[in-house]
Amino acid sequence: DSVGAGPPKAPLPIPPLREMTTTSLEAFRLYSEGLEARRHLRVADAREKLTQAVALDPGFALAYLELQEVALWQQDDAAYQTLRAKAIEHQDRLPPQRRMILEAMQVWKNDPARAEQFLRDVIERSPDEEDAYLHLSHLRRSSYQIEESLEILERGVVAVPQSGQLWLQYGYGLLWQGRYPEAIHQFEVYSRINPKEANPWDSMGEASATAGDRKKAMAAYTKAIEVDPANDNAKAKLTELKAPAKKTKK
Repeated sequence: DSVGAGPPKAPLPIPPLREMTTTSLEAFRLYSEGLEARRHLRVADAREKLTQAVALDPGFALAYLELQEVALWQQDDAAYQTLRAKAIEHQDRLPPQRRMILEAMQVWKNDPARAEQFLRDVIERSPDEEDAYLHLSHLRRSSYQIEESLEILERGVVAVPQSGQLWLQYGYGLLWQGRYPEAIHQFEVYSRINPKEANPWDSMGEASATAGDRKKAMAAYTKAIEVDPANDNAKAKLTELKAPAKKTKK
C-alpha cells in the first residue's frame, strides 16, 4: 500500500501555539535552534540546545520529544527512556500529530500494525510531518521491506525538502542497496537545498568513495571541511584518500 492511500482525512484540530510550545521566548529560541540542528543530524548541538530549553521550561513537551529522537540517534537508551517518559508526562502539550507519533512509538514493539496505522494517519493529515516518514520507513525496513522503506523516504523528501534527516536516510538507504549514482544524486540535491550544512558533502564523499570515485570523494570532503572546519570525520577521510595507495606484495 502506498503512503496516504485512501480518501484524504481531515486535518487534526490544532490548539493555540502557546499551549503546544512554551511561554518562554528564550526556551522557544533554543528549541527552534535545536530542531534545526537535529534536522541536519548535528546531534551534539541539538542535544545541548534542547536540554537548555527544557531547563527553562520543564514542561516543554515538544523539546522532550526532539531530545528523545536525538537520544535514539545516539543510541543512548537510558536517556531515551527518561526523555520518552517526560514526553508522555507532558503529552497534553503536544500538537495532535506529534501525540500520534508518540503513541505509535509506544505500541511499536507489541503492535506494529497499529503503529503503522498511526503513522499513516499522521502523513495523510499532516504531509509535512518528517518524523512520521522516518519512523514509518524504519518500521518497514525492520521487517525487511527495503523497497517500501525507500519509497516512503522518497515521498518524504518531496513533502519535506528542508529535512536533512530525510535526505540522509534516503541517500544512505540507496547506498546500502548498491545504488551508488542514485545515492550520490540525493546527496547532491540535499547540498543544493542546504548549502550551509556540512552533512550532505560529508555523505557525498562517503558515497563517492564507496563507488570508487576518489577524485569526487576528495572534492566533497574538502567542501565539507570548508563549510564546517571542525568536521573531524571529513578531515580524517580526506587524509586517508590523499595517502598513497599501499602496494601489495607479490
